[in-house]
Amino acid sequence: MFAFAPGIVFAADASGVTGLSCSNQHGQTFCTYAEPTADPGWAGYRYDLYESASGPITDLSSATLVETGLFDNGGQLDSTAGYNQTTRQNPLKPMSTITYDGTHVPFGTGVAVRTTPANRTAYYAVITWDTTGLLGNSPISLGDNSLATGVVETVGTIRPVLQFLSTQDGTGKVNQVPSNTTGMPLWFQLHASGGSMSKVGDYWALWGDSTMGYQDGIQQVATIHLDKATFGQPVLIATPQDRVWVTTGLKSIETYWNGYDWQGDIQQYTENWLDVMLPFLVSYYQLDVNRIYGDGRSMGGLGQTHWGMRQVAQPFAAIFARVPVWWVPNVTSMTRAAKGITSTIKAPNELVAGTTTTYAQDMDSPTWVSNCNNPAPPVMWSNGRMDTSFPQYSMWTNAVAAVNAMETCHRGFAFAWNNGNHSTGGTIADQLYSQYQTSYVRNISYPAFTGFSLDNNPGDGTASKGGPANGDLEGCINCGWTWNIDTDTPTQWSVDISNSQITSTATTNITARNTQSFLLSPGATVTWSATGNQSGTITADEYGLATIPSLILGTGTTTVTMNYSSSGTSETKLASGQATLPFSWPFPLSGALPCCASLD
Repeated sequence: MFAFAPGIVFAADASGVTGLSCSNQHGQTFCTYAEPTADPGWAGYRYDLYESASGPITDLSSATLVETGLFDNGGQLDSTAGYNQTTRQNPLKPMSTITYDGTHVPFGTGVAVRTTPANRTAYYAVITWDTTGLLGNSPISLGDNSLATGVVETVGTIRPVLQFLSTQDGTGKVNQVPSNTTGMPLWFQLHASGGSMSKVGDYWALWGDSTMGYQDGIQQVATIHLDKATFGQPVLIATPQDRVWVTTGLKSIETYWNGYDWQGDIQQYTENWLDVMLPFLVSYYQLDVNRIYGDGRSMGGLGQTHWGMRQVAQPFAAIFARVPVWWVPNVTSMTRAAKGITSTIKAPNELVAGTTTTYAQDMDSPTWVSNCNNPAPPVMWSNGRMDTSFPQYSMWTNAVAAVNAMETCHRGFAFAWNNGNHSTGGTIADQLYSQYQTSYVRNISYPAFTGFSLDNNPGDGTASKGGPANGDLEGCINCGWTWNIDTDTPTQWSVDISNSQITSTATTNITARNTQSFLLSPGATVTWSATGNQSGTITADEYGLATIPSLILGTGTTTVTMNYSSSGTSETKLASGQATLPFSWPFPLSGALPCCASLD
């Protein structure tokens, strides 16, 4: 809200909104109002939302300011178009719907969304203020910009609102979501810097709570569409958008799929709304919770190697990334002054809100991966050795650090590289996608390979920083593997493995990972055998992992069997197949739009 010096008298007040109407649904109150579009100063108007639980608001001294600086044409739907004043006042751009009957608000309608803090009856008022400071705030007019009748509010779980079906976006059936999506896989793709969500598919909007933006009711968007070809089987691809209006409403910022500095702390707003959007889509479309995959390029890869590896709202079966940024010191800051002035700064030493961890420490994913106590899905990615587009990110150095961390903890991973840059370093990931895009399922165990004798050598990570050129100019670690799990019981784990690179013999270490029943305590004794009369005894490490060292492989299939032969307390572990979603949506909704269209 614009702050005025005491005693100032204005020749006129800003025009007030009319037709304020509010309704409560799914833990949020949605208020709409007609903005003064005929006023010459409309583009410079902003709006503040006040609330009261004691009765109609006739005097702001008895009300609480809950949202400030709401933009002109505030009901416009965020999209892939430019975030600027011209776009926001373009009557041809889509407006949002806040209901489930597909009715979109008219151009020039404001929307304010307040998350319900308690079961109650609440009253709201919307006050207009002028960004130029030449006009006074609009007066209160009961029944116009102030509710005369309260809205009954009920605490609930917030959720996105369907804006358009894929049949309504002009793309026909090319990417149309099928009518029956039960059991389908999902790829959750995070775009690169400067990118956007897909322009096709079902279109969703989420108005977040105060944990998802600098204030309550910040809009976020995502689309979801069908892809029949890219991943070797029909899948749904969801594409959220990392873009948020700054407080002036004149431009936008990216958040590195994390968040931004707000009032002195790093707020992970973006990660919080992704934690709502992802499981909601999985539940709404009734997808296979064990075949949900993370995907991203560059900044999107940063989002997947940070948020994606750590998120527990709907854990990924695996993550794939092209030229991911494994560590980033930059942080975007949004600072509100009298007129909502914003700036972008670098503040790597600021704390992540609610923690004693600095932003630089929190974003250091190679170090996080090196802590073997941290659970993480398998990760497949590629980088270019000469990727110096962002020298402050030490792209190649941190990629190699991630490799070393993965091997130290015997994690599932594959890494490919070439002598390319940020543009060409992602192409070599194609082989990883084609090899492993269907290999990992959350409720099925897998073998993790380390020290494979046919792996290439990436060197020590200094090449792109002007150091000595060491290691192979291009290569791959853990390429060419195929496997099939034969047994996963409390006493035995067995797998058939082969590798397409082997022409005679090779060796590798193999670790039983993500076991569903073969759960070991640290120090447990395991006997093993393998094709070629190989056998031995190993001990589970401090993390309960059993690793066979220097297993000899031939050109065909090698069968490996581990047997549990030690007593002790079994490791406490939630099997992937037992994971449950934090949502239980009652779909289909009464009066809701139909979900999707037919597959053909």
